[in-house]
Formats: sequence, structure tokens, C-alpha cells
Amino acid sequence: MDSKELCASLTNLLVHNFEMEFHLRENPILSRHFYFESKDYDFYLPFALTMESSVGSATKKVNRWLERHSSDFEVGTAYSFDADGNITVKS
Repeated sequence: MDSKELCASLTNLLVHNFEMEFHLRENPILSRHFYFESKDYDFYLPFALTMESSVGSATKKVNRWLERHSSDFEVGTAYSFDADGNITVKS
């Protein structure tokens, strides 16, 4: 899967869900996450999403994770998801 296409789709998903701009930040070459930053939230999404069958299926998966945890999100906080959709707060 094309990681650039996936990142564009995930950026659009975050913008749509949170109604604010998100930017993909460059990660070190060995990073296991894509890092998306906004003025209120930061999200680390697993690079393993590139192993999904399509950009659409990966985007739908992340959307389900966001919906499941929507009541947990607090402004000014960074969140990291693992490949199973488990969430942790980053310090």
C-alpha cells in the first residue's frame, strides 16, 4: 500500500472527525507510528496500517478506533494507538 496515500486519507479522516487541521509530522526512519499533530490533539497511528488490504480498510479501522475512544480524548493530549486499536496517553 502507498503510505503517502494512506497518510492523506488518515489526515482527511482526522480533519473530518475533529473539525481542525492536522499535519503529518516526519518521524525517524525506524518509527513504528505515523505522527499527526493539531493545535489540540496529537495522534500516533501504527505503521502496521500499511499492511491492510486497502487504504479504505485502514481508514475505516482507524475511524472505528476513534469512535470507540471518542469520550476519552482531552484537549492538549497526545494519544498512541497500537495495531490492535489499544490506546495509550503519551507524555
